[in-house]
Amino acid sequence: MVRLVAIGVVAVVFGGTALAAPALGAGAPWVGMYSVVLTGSQDNSWTLNHQSTGACDATETGSGSEHAELSASVPGIVTITGVGASPQFPALRNIAIRASLDREGTITDQPAAPGTDTGGCASGDGSAPPPVDCGPRTTTVHVDLVPNAAGLEIDTADQGSTTPASLYQNCPNTGATLPYLVTPLLGVFSGGGLGPAADAGLAVARLTFRGDQPSTDPDVQGDVRDQITLTMTRVSVTNAMGIPDGLDVLGVNDAGAGTVPLSCPAGATCSGSLALQIAVPDASSSAVRARAAGYPAQVGADGAVLARTPFRIRAHHRESLRLDLHSRGTRMVASLQGVPIDLVVSERVGKHTMRYAVGQVTLRARHG
Repeated sequence: MVRLVAIGVVAVVFGGTALAAPALGAGAPWVGMYSVVLTGSQDNSWTLNHQSTGACDATETGSGSEHAELSASVPGIVTITGVGASPQFPALRNIAIRASLDREGTITDQPAAPGTDTGGCASGDGSAPPPVDCGPRTTTVHVDLVPNAAGLEIDTADQGSTTPASLYQNCPNTGATLPYLVTPLLGVFSGGGLGPAADAGLAVARLTFRGDQPSTDPDVQGDVRDQITLTMTRVSVTNAMGIPDGLDVLGVNDAGAGTVPLSCPAGATCSGSLALQIAVPDASSSAVRARAAGYPAQVGADGAVLARTPFRIRAHHRESLRLDLHSRGTRMVASLQGVPIDLVVSERVGKHTMRYAVGQVTLRARHG
């Protein structure tokens, strides 16, 4: 097995005439960095009316409600990419949400009618029930934010959290309440957009999720209602760099070097580095889909870096960048047949460095 490690930095090739890159308009690819805050609520209200069906089945009536306020800050800065007004979200896993909830509920059992034979209906150990303990509590639940064909959905991530059910010993409730969420819980923009200002992007954009799940118990009337809002505050955003359409194979010569044409959009000089990074399995398919749709793609830091080169390219120009795998390059090409390789840009924008894939290639030996 070949052990892959990061290999040295090489120089930019400035020889030849820079090619003019296409002008970027409102539908141009972009990449942005956002801070993300999650807020929301879950409300459950119910009424129970169960009629006895036999001697050991008591008539029960009752009602109750539970209200939970939800809040969380997604750690770090989130990278979001897109084209024009169409964003592409990354998967955000195991987000811890603080839940402040308040529950009230009562259930009353009606005594059996006089003369009813209730022998053999006893249950329990004969001890007194715990005292009623309804009221406010706090807990933590976990969710995943997962991209889908419609945009983004929220799923319950961790059923092992301390659940509201375990916080109460004697306060009845019904319905799929926290840590469970209404399914599906899909997001819809409530106003504003993401991306550069030229694409009507706003400094703050909100994505709202709503869901309503009626009770499935024939004796219960009620429902669970979820509403969660993601507030995304722009930290930095820029039009994305790009490679020529159709570049999916990178030829590597006998010296272990390959050349990638990289374009800087109009507006300002682009500076940073371009790397060849082995695509991690769970990100590979999303990167291919993103590139096919014209997106830059989010990329993790898990894949081994094969080569890296710095660049500084004038606005609205293209330069050919030489990536050198050194003496181990040809051996690597042989061992990496068919392995997807991300072309990863690390671009300095203001005070921040944005990392994103501008394409995905496989390596092929090019002799002569």
